[in-house]
Amino acid sequence: MSASGVINLDEVVQDGVRVRASAGAASFRRSKTLHKELKKAQRRVAQLRQEVNDDPDASNRRIRAAGERAAREREARVSAALAKLAQIDAERERRAKTNKKQVAKQKQPRASTTDPQARIMKMADGGYRPAYNCQLGTVAKGQIVVAVEATAIGSDRGLMPSMLTHIERRHGRRPRRYLVDGGFNKNDDTEWAASIGVNVYGPPIRSKHNTDPYAPRRDDGPGVAAWRRRMKSPHGKTIYKRRSMGECINARFRQWNLRQFVVRGRLKVQAVLSMFALANNILQGHRLIHTAA
Repeated sequence: MSASGVINLDEVVQDGVRVRASAGAASFRRSKTLHKELKKAQRRVAQLRQEVNDDPDASNRRIRAAGERAAREREARVSAALAKLAQIDAERERRAKTNKKQVAKQKQPRASTTDPQARIMKMADGGYRPAYNCQLGTVAKGQIVVAVEATAIGSDRGLMPSMLTHIERRHGRRPRRYLVDGGFNKNDDTEWAASIGVNVYGPPIRSKHNTDPYAPRRDDGPGVAAWRRRMKSPHGKTIYKRRSMGECINARFRQWNLRQFVVRGRLKVQAVLSMFALANNILQGHRLIHTAA
């Protein structure tokens, strides 16, 4: 569609939607409990393996072999949960270097024994559930999804560079204008995007002191300074209104019942998300081609 001129990648919207994971909140365990569960799973695997070797009855052997396989899978999931906790702890240590007090207030991290890659996230209704943060890159004029990314990060902040990199790798070019909501606001990302020729359109964070969010700051780089001027201008605000096109995709996916994944693991979740995007593009592409004709 891009080659035929039906759509172009000059203007792309990035938006995130949190979708419930195939894991219950009760499956999340802290490190001490996970180590206990791992030892139990390992003992069960050893026990079942010995029973299979000792039992001469083939039928019972098959039943016990299935039980052993289930126990091995349980052991693998608990091990993966412990590995996930190690990643979370490493991330906390990194953040503690800049915000020690805030990290100290947080509770001991937990990971799921059902889907270790899922994280507890704040959902649209204000509740907290195991979920994935699904990122969608959409052509603003046309509602065609050009990139998807499933993450286990509860905040959209900091997720813009990976999506822009993914778009360039997939399509061989970068968008000129990149529209995001306030959740993506991060000066370092805006500066980086400007350095590669991408103009970010997104609202500034409102100060609790009611200062002008568009006023220049002493520590602004050239990219951030240009972004403030751009968003203050009537032209910038007009362009930014088109960001709502990304919300249409989210609403459509909800109508198609994308409310909870029935698969586990980030790669499988991303595969399901890609299938929803493909279905959307087939329907929207058909409409755009007929409209252009």
